[in-house]
Amino acid sequence: MTKTIETRNVTLAKLSIAEENARKTNVRDGLEQMMASIAAKGQLSPIIVYAGENRGEYKITGGQRRYLACVALQNEGKLPKNFAMRCEVNRRKSQRTNGDSV
Repeated sequence: MTKTIETRNVTLAKLSIAEENARKTNVRDGLEQMMASIAAKGQLSPIIVYAGENRGEYKITGGQRRYLACVALQNEGKLPKNFAMRCEVNRRKSQRTNGDSV
């Protein structure tokens, strides 16, 4: 069986939220706490993405709040402009989401 998921670092500018994202409601709940955690400890677990239509761009299917927290921290100058998130990249479109919430 061929491995269909790889891990890579992707800058925030190359990430966007997919329509298939697992979280549909209460997206901003706990965002301040998430920001504080990431500022203190860094990103503890990867977000889940798949390659977008444009080369080098990725769509987030899991980890939207972690992404939003990093964007907010970057906007506040607490993360560098070239900050990259650790991502698990699904290579096959059929594996974009697995139904689990993040």
